[in-house]
Amino acid sequence: ARGVFDSFEHPQTGTFPAIRLPFRFTGFDDPTPSRPPLLGEHNDRVLGELGFSLQQIDGLRARGAI
Repeated sequence: ARGVFDSFEHPQTGTFPAIRLPFRFTGFDDPTPSRPPLLGEHNDRVLGELGFSLQQIDGLRARGAI
């Protein structure tokens, strides 16, 4: 009745159950549940934000570090 249970699509496991926040506030934007990232999914973005160049990231990937 409170809309606590939801689900999201995961690319490896299909539909996955999720629990939303059980409380509501006026003006609170209750985000839609989303799946956790896959292993390494955000490597390029995170390493780029840390100052690594695309060539350095490609080198790490070629050496099997990421």
